[in-house]
Amino acid sequence: MEYSSIFVCLMGMGTVFFGLICLIALTYLMSAVVGRGKKAAPAPVPAAPQTAGEVTPELVAAVSAALAEELGGVIGEAECVLVSMLAGVTLERLEALFPGKRILRIMPNTPCAVVSGMLFLCRGSLAAEQDAKAFRQLMACAGRIDEIPEKWMDAASAVAGCGPAFAYMFVQALADGGVECGLPRAKATEYAAQMLLGSAQMVLQTGAHPEKLKDDVCSPGGSTIAGVHALENAAFRAACMDAVTAAYERTKGLG
Repeated sequence: MEYSSIFVCLMGMGTVFFGLICLIALTYLMSAVVGRGKKAAPAPVPAAPQTAGEVTPELVAAVSAALAEELGGVIGEAECVLVSMLAGVTLERLEALFPGKRILRIMPNTPCAVVSGMLFLCRGSLAAEQDAKAFRQLMACAGRIDEIPEKWMDAASAVAGCGPAFAYMFVQALADGGVECGLPRAKATEYAAQMLLGSAQMVLQTGAHPEKLKDDVCSPGGSTIAGVHALENAAFRAACMDAVTAAYERTKGLG
């Protein structure tokens, strides 16, 4: 199927910076597909409003309604696929706002900006496999893309969508420790970030359980197991789990 036009709706509550990155990337990648259509694409659809204040369910509902009202007249009968990254807003809700339209619900994360992201995708009732396939091909440069059941979307978003913030805190904390032990700040940050990158690749490329990989580093009576003991005393794992579940509950409440 050739699309006569493709609309990309950045219906999200993230930072303006990330919204602009997504808009530029999607517009650039999709221009080739639009160019192969049978007629020129209509005027660009405005991106969703961004906010630096508190994100509330009322704000999400207001943004959704405003977008539906504004886009309704622009889209008309055009053949298009709507893409939403509005946190917590279900496909059922989106299809009620945009009846008769093929809809993809996605959730990317900020590492998509450096071609190392994790992007989740689920299809609305009218969206075909070909719609999802085209989107995956167009966004392949973002990193990994996984089509999942919608019931997983909020949990996946809590792990990988919110997770970078948790990872940055971990990098900063490790760097702080390095500075306390005498390393220059820039070096400590570089070492911590590269360690996290390499460790993640070990998990993805070997397929080994993280517990085994952790044990492989811990020599009996060594430095690493002493550090692991300190993390266990501080309830490190429980804190990470609490962060994910808190993000998950907050996301569910936004819809």
